[in-house]
Amino acid sequence: MSTPRDGVLLSVDQAKRYLQVDEDGDDWDELIADLIEEAEASFEGYTGNRLVAEDETMYFDGEVHAIVLPYWPIKASSVTVTDTQGTVSATDDEAFDTDYYRIEEDLGILYRTTSIGSRKFWGAGKERWKIEWTGGLNQHREWERIKLELRGSVRDWVANVFLNMNPSAEGESDGGGISQQVKVTQIPPRVLAVWDRYRRVY
Repeated sequence: MSTPRDGVLLSVDQAKRYLQVDEDGDDWDELIADLIEEAEASFEGYTGNRLVAEDETMYFDGEVHAIVLPYWPIKASSVTVTDTQGTVSATDDEAFDTDYYRIEEDLGILYRTTSIGSRKFWGAGKERWKIEWTGGLNQHREWERIKLELRGSVRDWVANVFLNMNPSAEGESDGGGISQQVKVTQIPPRVLAVWDRYRRVY
């Protein structure tokens, strides 16, 4: 018996228990593993965030008070800011010492704390600010609580698709297989109610 592919939030065995599928057999394992993978990808697509933190490098325009990083939370120790115009180049330690900017770790936001004239703005320039950081939900200080909450939502997502599938059908139009993208309108409202709490609204 091969070992099933578990997700970040939900294992195949946990899903099988919830779905009341034979836990000793492996007939459903690959299908359930695929559903878990699709559910977690759906969460990331809906919220615009990552479950597992990764290293990232991006360039941001200036003339703003705050730079909002797309993947969060972040660790201040992972942040490096470089002014590509060469006037300011600092790691986070240097930035804290000289008060260049303040990092809001849980939100992944960098606020400029020194003034340019009368305004505390990042200097103007297209893609002027190169920022390197590590961002993703599993860095959150309350990750274990968040993981439990999101596990329930992913479990509900999987159950909703699984119970509405026709495993004997060969084509997706007949109710078989797994769609590459489940539309937001097909996601149960109780799942979206949870996911909305982890979605950044601009």
